Amino acid sequence: MLDRKDPISPYPPLTEEEKEELAKEWADYVPDPIVISEERKQELREERERYIAELIEEFGEPTAEEVARAEAWWKPIKEHLTKNDTP
Repeated sequence: MLDRKDPISPYPPLTEEEKEELAKEWADYVPDPIVISEERKQELREERERYIAELIEEFGEPTAEEVARAEAWWKPIKEHLTKNDTP
């Protein structure tokens, strides 16, 4: 699409009203990156839950010792991520 400010464009520049109208028209066609991001996060959460369910089905529920070991492994990672998220 040629910009109306383009010297070879035969069209006059867009008015602010025209720009707003075009933005509204195209808003339905261009997905919002934030919405896509949230949808993707939800898909990943659902996939994680399916995977965990498969593991439990195959190997059974984790023992208290296995849960404690996993939590000990995860704790420093979680603290690091939390520390880096705060400004």
